[in-house]
Amino acid sequence: MWRVIRVHRTNIARRLGRRGLLLILSGASWMLIGLDILRHPLHRFTNEHPYPHPNTLLAVFDNPHWGLAWIVCGAVALLMGLLRAHTLARRHDSIGFNAILTPAFLWMLFFGWSAVVSLFTDNQQGKDGQATYSLIVWALVSLFIIVVAGWAEPTENIVLGRPEDEGERR
Repeated sequence: MWRVIRVHRTNIARRLGRRGLLLILSGASWMLIGLDILRHPLHRFTNEHPYPHPNTLLAVFDNPHWGLAWIVCGAVALLMGLLRAHTLARRHDSIGFNAILTPAFLWMLFFGWSAVVSLFTDNQQGKDGQATYSLIVWALVSLFIIVVAGWAEPTENIVLGRPEDEGERR
């Protein structure tokens, strides 16, 4: 009745590998996040203030132009994922993984600073208690990227060969 989809048996996975597919999906997601940051400027790291922001560093973090960094890093990851069909790019996909790690790691640092500022200023600056939860989320996202970047691609007969070649070759 239901058919199980085995990603490693698709033609795309054979050409790009699982790591390439992850780079493509993450790169496209990062580009959409960047577009959202550019189109909807919010106070992500600070509370709204009627006067100029007292903490200059948090004001820099809230600049909507950080969306460009998300878009550029997403485009690099997407390109490296698409280029994994070529052997040279397959060996250098760490560029793509570093590209998707950079914005997530920066967001983790920004929310960490916002949480510290919020704690020491009695929620007058920073993002009340929300920054702590966001710090945890972006730390987990960063850790996920680091773990997946360290995984090896499955054996070459699975990725490049036919599905019936999954057994050992003699």
